[in-house]
Amino acid sequence: MNKKYSVGNLFLRRIIKFSFLLLIVVGFVVIAYPSSASAATYYVAKTGNDTTGDGSSGNPWLTLQKAEDTASNGDTVYANEGTYKENEAAIHGWRPLKGITWIASGTVTVHGTAPGTRVLYSSGTAAASFTGFTIDANDGVDGAKTYAANFAAGTTNKTFVNCIFKDAATSLFAGSTMSGFSVSGSTFEMATANMTGASGSFASSTFSGNTFNVTNGLAAVRAGTAGSSVIFDNNDFNVTSATYIWYVTTSGDYTITNNTFDTVSLTTSGMSFSTGSGTITIEDNDFTHADDSSIISITGDSWSVGVADNSFTSTIAGVARSLC
Repeated sequence: MNKKYSVGNLFLRRIIKFSFLLLIVVGFVVIAYPSSASAATYYVAKTGNDTTGDGSSGNPWLTLQKAEDTASNGDTVYANEGTYKENEAAIHGWRPLKGITWIASGTVTVHGTAPGTRVLYSSGTAAASFTGFTIDANDGVDGAKTYAANFAAGTTNKTFVNCIFKDAATSLFAGSTMSGFSVSGSTFEMATANMTGASGSFASSTFSGNTFNVTNGLAAVRAGTAGSSVIFDNNDFNVTSATYIWYVTTSGDYTITNNTFDTVSLTTSGMSFSTGSGTITIEDNDFTHADDSSIISITGDSWSVGVADNSFTSTIAGVARSLC
């Protein structure tokens, strides 16, 4: 009996010792590798201070760039109402590169500073989102910047919700070989000759529920770099005067569905596809008031085209296709 009792005691002591060591190891792992629940929330305000602020709601920072430089991937930054003139050293604007959730609280307008050429410039693959910001490329002091939002080649995983892009000299939203973009509920204000709204190539990307207000410009959508596989769904294109609505001169796959195109005056044509190949799907759209000879113009025999269930009102000609 004593021998059995001793063996049982020894086994029990070993179990307790092993459990204690296991708890120590687990505690070390938790400390060394904190969970995503540790993501922080920071604040920026016009009453803030980049030197003495700590990013808390009671002691916010002054600039968006300070928040970008201090916060980490997975964090959230709230920008309180006001106008922020950003001046990051390299671009003289706002340079968000990390995977941060940016949220505007109230009306938040962002400007760049001379001699910068863009207000917002981003690159890389970090998943960042921007909600409710007005990216204004002309503050009325330094002159219009080339871009409102500009992206380096290969930029991925960016989301824009309920933003406004305006007053750029060349393009409101531009880059090349971008992918994984989502732009929804946003407004593009175009009022300068030869400028574009969304420009570049967008792979695996979606533009939905946006409004393009065009009183002057080259095209609301300009694709001059190959590689797009983009969906435009349920957008409003209000075009008072422009050369084109869409201007595509390169290969790609374009799905254009459930949009409204209200055009008054077009210099050349409505939607122009040429010098490329790929798949064009144009379905369930409403085209009204176009005064051009071809509201949809597709040139060449390398495109796979599907045009169906669209409504054309007051157009001189609906669809023109040349195989030359």
